[in-house]
Amino acid sequence: MEDDFSRGSNILVFKDDSFQEVLIQKRSMEKKRSPGKFCTPGGSLKFDETHIDGAKREFFEEMFNSGKIDDSFKFEKLFEIDKTKNEHIEVFRTVSKGPFSPDPKEVEGAFFENISILMEKINESPENYTSTTRLLLKEYKKRYM
Repeated sequence: MEDDFSRGSNILVFKDDSFQEVLIQKRSMEKKRSPGKFCTPGGSLKFDETHIDGAKREFFEEMFNSGKIDDSFKFEKLFEIDKTKNEHIEVFRTVSKGPFSPDPKEVEGAFFENISILMEKINESPENYTSTTRLLLKEYKKRYM
């Protein structure tokens, strides 16, 4: 059924243009899905929302505790991926070193991690990361590393 189809956006936030350090957040323990797991900013789209608009909304809701979008941030679409047959995600990247003020209902904490070290940590302890984050970083590695 069409109603069972889910669309989402994820954002790889890099500290600078070297694209070596990526922002990782720890999901709040209040979250229904994957509480306390590490992930990248992102989430499900609203019914009539485009992927880029959803990416911007999620980024500002999660990392700036604000519904107000700052249009000075540039979002680059990297790729699309089907997580499941019924779940389609578009992945974007932006550059920002913060400072961030995460919404505590969404994010318990956030930090930058060297992407190569992060990939090693995911391989060693995949259960600490959301399935979406594992999937999109694996795809990112194939395409860009």
